[in-house]
Amino acid sequence: MENLDKYIHDNLAAFDEEPSNGHQHRFQKKRQKTQRRKTIFLISQTAIAASLLLFITIGLFPIREQVDKITIVCEESDDMKACYLSQMYDIAAHIETLTKDMDSWSKEIVDSEIFFIINAAKDAETYIPEELPAEESKQILAACYQQKVEGLRDIVELVNENNHLN
Repeated sequence: MENLDKYIHDNLAAFDEEPSNGHQHRFQKKRQKTQRRKTIFLISQTAIAASLLLFITIGLFPIREQVDKITIVCEESDDMKACYLSQMYDIAAHIETLTKDMDSWSKEIVDSEIFFIINAAKDAETYIPEELPAEESKQILAACYQQKVEGLRDIVELVNENNHLN
């Protein structure tokens, strides 16, 4: 630290000088290169995201195949959350068997989506306001859980279609 203080003190006049000719031009060139790299990076990230979105949505438009659906009515269950989570885990296990021969990158995407859906279902109760009547809260949670189960079923259909294409 002493050396830095001494250097600054000895060269104080140099800090008041204007930069050499062309400095501004060189600085702008470096800045443009950095901005160009950022732009290329953003474009490539957007392309990857668009490709992923396309991959996921391709399977949503064809006529839906009948998927083995679990027909347990969880709203009448003593523990609705556990009932729906059990269904989700069963569907996730089925997806695991369907993806065993899938390439690792695609399998990782599918696994992360399953993880996201199931964790969102686990935390769903935390987003329901306590002021709501119990019956209304139950209906909202049931709809949320049903949506998560349907999301997993959609993944089953997408994986089945992907397996048929390969």
